[in-house]
Amino acid sequence: MAYRSFRAHLQDKQTIRITIKEEFFDHRLKFNLALKNDLLAQELRLPIINYFQDGNYYIFELQTVQALDFDEQYMVYDNDRNVTQLEWGAIVRTSVFDNYFYYDGDDLGSRYSPEKTQFKLWAPISEKVFVVVEETPRQMRRQAKGVWKADVEGDLDGKAYYYLHLVNGKWRETQDPYALSAQANSGHSYVINPEKIKLRSSYTNPIPINQSIIYELSVRDFSSQNTIPFKHRKQYLGLTESPQVGGHRLGLDYVKNLGVTHVQLMPIYDFGSIDENNIDLVYNWGYDPMLYNVPEGGYASDPNDPYARIIELQKAIETYHDNGIGVIMDVVYNHVYDVDQFVLEKIVPGYCSRYDANNRRFNSTGCGNDMGTERLMVRKFIIDSILIWMNYYGMDGFRFDLMGVLDIDTMLAIEEQARAIYPNIYLYGEGWQMMSGLDASQLAHQFNSYQTPGIGFFNDRFREEIKELICRPDVIYGGQKNQVIEEVLTASIGMVELSGRYYQPSQSLNYVECHDNATYFDYLTIHNPSLSHDEKRHRASFAQQIILLSQGVAFLHSGQEAFRTKGRIDNTYNQPDRINRFDWKRTITYRDHVSFIGKLIAFRKAHPILSLETDQEMENSLDFFWLTPTALKYSLQNDTDDLLIIFNFGQDDYSFDVPKGYDLYLHNMDISLDTPLEISPNTVEIKGLSLIILKK
Repeated sequence: MAYRSFRAHLQDKQTIRITIKEEFFDHRLKFNLALKNDLLAQELRLPIINYFQDGNYYIFELQTVQALDFDEQYMVYDNDRNVTQLEWGAIVRTSVFDNYFYYDGDDLGSRYSPEKTQFKLWAPISEKVFVVVEETPRQMRRQAKGVWKADVEGDLDGKAYYYLHLVNGKWRETQDPYALSAQANSGHSYVINPEKIKLRSSYTNPIPINQSIIYELSVRDFSSQNTIPFKHRKQYLGLTESPQVGGHRLGLDYVKNLGVTHVQLMPIYDFGSIDENNIDLVYNWGYDPMLYNVPEGGYASDPNDPYARIIELQKAIETYHDNGIGVIMDVVYNHVYDVDQFVLEKIVPGYCSRYDANNRRFNSTGCGNDMGTERLMVRKFIIDSILIWMNYYGMDGFRFDLMGVLDIDTMLAIEEQARAIYPNIYLYGEGWQMMSGLDASQLAHQFNSYQTPGIGFFNDRFREEIKELICRPDVIYGGQKNQVIEEVLTASIGMVELSGRYYQPSQSLNYVECHDNATYFDYLTIHNPSLSHDEKRHRASFAQQIILLSQGVAFLHSGQEAFRTKGRIDNTYNQPDRINRFDWKRTITYRDHVSFIGKLIAFRKAHPILSLETDQEMENSLDFFWLTPTALKYSLQNDTDDLLIIFNFGQDDYSFDVPKGYDLYLHNMDISLDTPLEISPNTVEIKGLSLIILKK
């Protein structure tokens, strides 16, 4: 007899892979299989169908005579009676595993009542599971579909708990994936009394998404500027404040007066990379998911209070709803912060990520792991998570980070269930096409927009073309950009070019800056440093005007209207507050331009022809004519509106004769909503990189 150690993994229902160090290899090795909990059961010989060397290891592939029982645990012996437990390997990523263990119940997590709390955990490959409440373990009983259940007597409101389970021969501790609250820094879960967190209000949002003006902001950045008198600095409740400086109302009142219809909040779920007990130590945007259904504790008044983070976030959302502003949540279901510490991975190792043929995790996200959203219980978890944020917080929409990693079936299932609760829910995301282990036809990227007509995409073509054109206007000469400009102004649906990028106008989110990359004001400095300060402001304003006058969805980055700067840093995800904070002083310095953008937002709202809903409406109502190689006449006419927008994409001034019957409503950043501006004489001088609006 000889001692040797090895590991055994179940790859599919009849294939076992043995991994053994080179020093223990012997070509005469044989292996047997036995039930773990039945010492009298007959052992079964495992024929070797293949073996090969992989570095310092030998790999044996064994075949069972019949499919193994998913509800049993097995041991593997070699011919010298060395033994190891048969672990669950690649089998957990197969459809047969998914179909066998898929659980469609709506009762996972803790269910509180004053008399007892029910705990349910989906842990299909675990041998034993305990729920540990206030450091006292209670054994759970296995039920169908790999769900474990325990009822714990007594009033557990606000009590901390976690799960302890035996998986692949090792005891592991994990939080509850369905918990609504947790201790600081992704700690133990809390039992929550649903009566204490009932949704107090829900925003009724009647407008289609292409009539919205979405304003992206960060909870932390919004109230972190030290010289502005916020009481709840860097917290959820800071969103509700309207401090005054020199008679200027900032905070919530500023957002409301600007006229945006929705705010899009950067990550507010529990994320890694900061210390919730002292968030001033490190800055991070939060695209590092840990506990998806728990609000980030660093933004709460007390991250260790079970209810503070929930109720304070609810209060912030309720306040925006009361002020007629919807709230959209930025969600990151494409990867996790630390996959080995992610709750689903700790429960079912190897299940939640996509793997390549070499058994390595796909990493198209650049974060070390791509979420396997096509797995049935991952998909269910994501859908359930979306519904939790809707039912407990009244979210009006979701922005999906790196949505091109998610599979189409998951996105369509999210849409179906979310719209059943709230028919006008906004759903959109980053539709970049990424190589993530599935066929490109299965992924929710923008070139598959025809498969997801109710889901929108950030229009990166609009972003890049408009940014470059305004930064370096010489690119327009020669006419090669004419069709491109017309196409992006009309939501990239193919009205001008033969094949459009999107299926309908509501799928195009038009923008030139967001939290990612340099602000556009900084971009102009980086890519055209010869521009004067005034010229940069002029060009940055022109870009914002184009956004608000284009078909599709208007998207603004908070502070963009005040020429936001981040010190010319391209990626500020971990830069300090002084770089990322919302600079309220700039809104005062550039208050005239802020007022102008607010009026242009009001103008867009007052003229629905600027945000038509269908391609047919656009075909019937819109027309382009190039007056010169750089001057474009954009006509918008239907039964209720008759507008002319004249764009001067060149650097030189352009003279335009106003047609009879039309009045001037925007000129040189002077805008009127009711009475026309005076024209004397009837020729209007349009500055370089400017536009005018005429109305009949």
